Amino acid sequence: MIRLLIIISLISASICSAQNNYIELGSAYLYQKSNLAVDSKNEIIHNYSEPDDAFGKFIPVVRFNYSQNKNGTGFYIGSPSLSSSGGGFLIGLKKPGLLNTEFSVYLSYRLPEEVWEDPFLLKKERSSTYKDSYGFGLNLNNISNTRFSYKLKLLSENIRDDVIGSNYSRLQRDGYIISQEISKNIRMSNKMFLNLGIFYKKGEYEGDANSYDEPGITASWGYLSSKGLSARIIYSLSYAKYAKEHPLFDKTKKDVNENIILVLRKNNILNLKNVFASAYIGVGGSFSNIDFYEKRLAFTGMSAGYSF
Repeated sequence: MIRLLIIISLISASICSAQNNYIELGSAYLYQKSNLAVDSKNEIIHNYSEPDDAFGKFIPVVRFNYSQNKNGTGFYIGSPSLSSSGGGFLIGLKKPGLLNTEFSVYLSYRLPEEVWEDPFLLKKERSSTYKDSYGFGLNLNNISNTRFSYKLKLLSENIRDDVIGSNYSRLQRDGYIISQEISKNIRMSNKMFLNLGIFYKKGEYEGDANSYDEPGITASWGYLSSKGLSARIIYSLSYAKYAKEHPLFDKTKKDVNENIILVLRKNNILNLKNVFASAYIGVGGSFSNIDFYEKRLAFTGMSAGYSF
């Protein structure tokens, strides 16, 4: 599977708003080519080659955050990073001054994601089911004022009706993902920064052909003008190697996942102090040694929000 977030930290508070609290609504158009994507236009596949047809759909943008602080310690509730699988929420606690480090922990829940019961069913309409996801995370930002940060996430996944997992034990999809990331924020000027990071994900599933190790790199460049205009470019590249041979393709799956995203934002829309608008565009894909898993996507969208 490709773990490509459609918009990674799309509206990051670090470049978008001095306020902790905001609500944002909008829409994005996602154009994708993938055998695994659930859509009425993608119900029937005829072979295990690369996907033949691409299709598009609109997805909602819903972003929010609300926090309360007392003596530097507080709680917050907000939306997770936006993805094609839909929304959700996270709730957490933060302690900005702990050991000169911005410390926070949270619990997360994602809305059920629609997936195929049996993605490999040929020449018949495939039926869908849902994947439930929940987990927790830990963030250490600007550790001891060094501008280094560390993130730890654990996400549990459960497929409600895993038909393919019942037919092939190696393809069972219940399990969890552990991800860790270390990054360094580099201030290039008062208006510009560069963030460089490395990450490692480990997927542990009941089906060992779906378990994987995935190291990767991230890089982002941001600019914030005095006139309330900000821009950010986010790039990520990773390599995923799976644990066991796939029972249908007689080879061990290997993927290269890559994406790049541009986000633009303007504050003080129509001279209204707390109103902002964003536009974004991105492309990405998964390049696999098994043709069936090849994926390509592109997206663009707009949103508007209010900070308070």
